[in-house]
Amino acid sequence: MPDERRVQFTKMKLVGQYRKYRTNVEKPMRLIHQKAIQTWDKMKLKLQEKYMPMSYKRLFDQWQRLTQGNRPVSEYIKKFIQFLVKCDENEAYAIVLSRFRSRLKDELKREVIVRDISTLE
Repeated sequence: MPDERRVQFTKMKLVGQYRKYRTNVEKPMRLIHQKAIQTWDKMKLKLQEKYMPMSYKRLFDQWQRLTQGNRPVSEYIKKFIQFLVKCDENEAYAIVLSRFRSRLKDELKREVIVRDISTLE
């Protein structure tokens, strides 16, 4: 489904909340001469900002700060995967793997890159 149709469909599904959405998001945008949201990524971001529970935001923030630190790599992998499942992030696997690698200890990070490891397993 094209972005424009996805955005329109989402707006239609917000029935009761749509009036509040238009009042709180789209109207102020028009007042400062910005176009209405037309891409799915922007719509998704605005909806997440408005409706994502604080507990989920804290969980996501914890995952963003997770590093290997002094823990064994097996424990780091386990913790990383737990956050990945709980946060239900729909990123490309390459991005998830990059996030994982960037938080490893430096010597392990180099080893993973040299060996061209492309899975968490």
